[in-house]
Amino acid sequence: MNTQILTSWIQVLTGIAVLLGLGLVVWELQQTRDLVRAQLVNDGFLSISDTQRTFLGESFASTYARACFQPEDLTDAELFQMTMYGNHLKNEVARSRGYREVGDHNNDWEELARGNISLWLSTKVGRADYADSKSSDRLRSWVMEIAEDLIAKG
Repeated sequence: MNTQILTSWIQVLTGIAVLLGLGLVVWELQQTRDLVRAQLVNDGFLSISDTQRTFLGESFASTYARACFQPEDLTDAELFQMTMYGNHLKNEVARSRGYREVGDHNNDWEELARGNISLWLSTKVGRADYADSKSSDRLRSWVMEIAEDLIAKG
């Protein structure tokens, strides 16, 4: 009789252990799926970002300074660099926002968005690019909301 009770308990405990093991496997698969999705988002945005950084070139600091202090003297190439800079800033925010959407990643993409969009709008070129993008409907709604809020606050 004792052997039969012991055998029953061993079978119950084995069943519980198997169920716990299966639960852990499912949890690990979900974690892996989230990480793979985040990596895919990151890879896509990094490809775009690399291209944008290529267009910024090695002399971007002087271009940015000129955009701040002498925007009327910018060449077409420098205007293009400034446009790529704005695109790069928005791309970084979109990448951060993408992390948040594909999994449970605790990042404050809105704070990054406010900072990057503020940098984008800090020059006349950036503000002109914003106005052009807004009128041609090329901006995501969240970019426009943050930009309008920043502009309203000066």
